[in-house]
Amino acid sequence: MYLPTCTCPDLAFAVGQLGRYVQKPTQQHIGAAKRVQRYLIGTKTQGIVYTKCKILEQKPEPIIDGYCDSDWGNDLDTSKSITGFVHCMAGRAISWASRRQSIVAQSTADAEYVATCEACMESQELRNVLIQVLPELVTSFRMGIDNQAVFVTATNPTYSRRTRHIELCWHFVRDQVAKRTVDLWKVRTEDNPSDIMTKPLVKRPTRDIECDDWFVQATSSSVTNSLRRRACWNTYHVLVLRE
Repeated sequence: MYLPTCTCPDLAFAVGQLGRYVQKPTQQHIGAAKRVQRYLIGTKTQGIVYTKCKILEQKPEPIIDGYCDSDWGNDLDTSKSITGFVHCMAGRAISWASRRQSIVAQSTADAEYVATCEACMESQELRNVLIQVLPELVTSFRMGIDNQAVFVTATNPTYSRRTRHIELCWHFVRDQVAKRTVDLWKVRTEDNPSDIMTKPLVKRPTRDIECDDWFVQATSSSVTNSLRRRACWNTYHVLVLRE
């Protein structure tokens, strides 16, 4: 669990799914685990590299960019959705997660709304850490979402038939938006790097997603961007982990 938690955000979903079957794995699960191992061997020259960024030198307020996403009810046992999010500072990931939601979402919008709330709670935790470490530093937080319904619900705090069933605790995101603690902005699904933390994805080498820029920085000049992007997609072209 160390790799997806501390160094390999691109493995968060795959390892999270495999971790549910450690008590009684089948050959299917063992095969998927070996595939993850092969991916690690093939990408051993890659990692997250943190360097001094000119952006931090020029801007008085460093910006932490967050991205969040979710699937909808793809857990075949519980019908619960998977939340995925990543926070980046100076172009590199500093916090990420891929975890199952605690409730059964009634719609895609509900699942995305819960994911946005969980990502905003992580943003608040990062803010608290930065205040303790650098109290004189004012940091701006942005959250990229790819669901228009979530954007409308979070920025328009009105009581409606479509949102009245949502528990009050998930409206934390509304409070953060109202206080301007977090700024929501719309991103395209194909440009949302947190998408790889929510579901197995088919292999699309030509898809223009910058997971290589957000997650990994090649430590060897012989590894090209196209190969890194292709390796990232191969990781998530896995079997459905179900007995």
